[in-house]
Amino acid sequence: MLSPGVMTQSGTLDLGGPGSSTILTVDGTDALGNPWIVGDALAAAQGMQSTFSRAVDLKNTTKLRVRGNNVSLRGFAILNTTTGGVPGDNLVESTGTNTRIEAVRLDGGASGACGSCVSLNRSLMDLSGGLAQVANVEGRAAFSNGARVNLASGTIEIRDSWFHHNYASGMLGDGLLLTRNVIELTGRRLSDNAVMTNNGVGVRGEAGTRLDSASNLIRNHTSFGISTLLNNGGVDLAHDAVCGNGNNGISVEKNAGSTPVNATGLGTVYNSGHGVDFFGSYVTNQIQFNGDSAFTANSQCGFRNQSSITALAENNQWRGATTLCSQSSDKCTGGPIDCDPIQDFIEVPIVLDGFQPTFPRNAFISGQTIRVQGTGFNAIDGNPLASSGPGCALGSADVSNQNCCRKKDKANVCGGGAPPGPPSGGSNCVATLDVLGQWKPMAVTSVTPTTIVTEVPDPGLLCVGDGYLQSTRVVKQGSGGPIADQEDYCRNLPQ
Repeated sequence: MLSPGVMTQSGTLDLGGPGSSTILTVDGTDALGNPWIVGDALAAAQGMQSTFSRAVDLKNTTKLRVRGNNVSLRGFAILNTTTGGVPGDNLVESTGTNTRIEAVRLDGGASGACGSCVSLNRSLMDLSGGLAQVANVEGRAAFSNGARVNLASGTIEIRDSWFHHNYASGMLGDGLLLTRNVIELTGRRLSDNAVMTNNGVGVRGEAGTRLDSASNLIRNHTSFGISTLLNNGGVDLAHDAVCGNGNNGISVEKNAGSTPVNATGLGTVYNSGHGVDFFGSYVTNQIQFNGDSAFTANSQCGFRNQSSITALAENNQWRGATTLCSQSSDKCTGGPIDCDPIQDFIEVPIVLDGFQPTFPRNAFISGQTIRVQGTGFNAIDGNPLASSGPGCALGSADVSNQNCCRKKDKANVCGGGAPPGPPSGGSNCVATLDVLGQWKPMAVTSVTPTTIVTEVPDPGLLCVGDGYLQSTRVVKQGSGGPIADQEDYCRNLPQ
């Protein structure tokens, strides 16, 4: 157990000997279990992030090195007070198996000029041990990467975390399994949002990449949202919102191998380049983006195939088109794209996931992130063109609350009534029924055809425990009237 206050360290801080399997936990939580809201970006924006009463400051002289197996870090901040704002090494380095990092803030202290930061490895976490898990973590101000992982160790899971203001990459490496994270503002400085490099990438895959990404919000990086070299590892993307990046939302280069790149439920929107871009030499059926995605409202066309093989992109939503994707400006010309039949974003039914339509089930702090899962959400009108209505800033040049990826009222204001009706313009209304039986509209951060990222309205106390008749409702406007679905919300099911 760490004592309250800041512990300074001189020299490498080793946890466990090489290969040791003794269970070791470094625990900074207090008697009430705080900090417990750490990796939630939306809660932090509302001032609801937990504070840290215990910290380790490495003073830029060394790193925290996990060499043993079964080591857990929980409930404290790991800092790097630097001179000149240029860290000299990784902050945390783990070669042991079964490392767990939870409810921890990692602050690399980067504030100086980038220089060669993109090509260096001065990361918040460098993970090369098998079965590592990272959960509910805030990672910020890395001189290079928020997290770097190595495929030789097997897949490493990073979930329910917030990585922001890291210079080179939010995530870099092979064997990444990313779930329900917010990864944002790579290439910018923490203190003032100043651009430190125009080559900041949200998720950057190395050669041999294996990348699995699900239900992440990847936004406002100075370059690509996701950039990966498709080799033998394969790429699977599901339900991610990739928004407002300085280049393409997703860029996949084919170098070798025949493993497919698969995607479903994506929303690639408001990017300065294309929504999705494929280039290199592919084989037949290697590009499979079939089902429940939208590539819309980007500065350039939404779905570009620069290869000679046919990219499969059926059953997706396309702006201005309800019968043929060729009617849509989202479809690029060039390499062949098989995109018919398409999904009618106006008439397709909304169906909430009956098992877990919202995550988490027991949220009750104002601003806490809620992810509503289902199908049939209107990701076209839910992501209106940047120039429409009151307008918003496309790309990553302006990251104020007028950025299209941050302007929560751009198209998601609920209509009147109880339960509330759809907003004008045909987009989605999300509302929840509170413990007093009142319907509360919820601000919407991002929309894909399968996932809406929203937050607990103010005041909080959506639910605590079982037994309440609370519900989540999603409604949109169809040609013949409202189209909606509703599911119970408060259940203490396993997360």
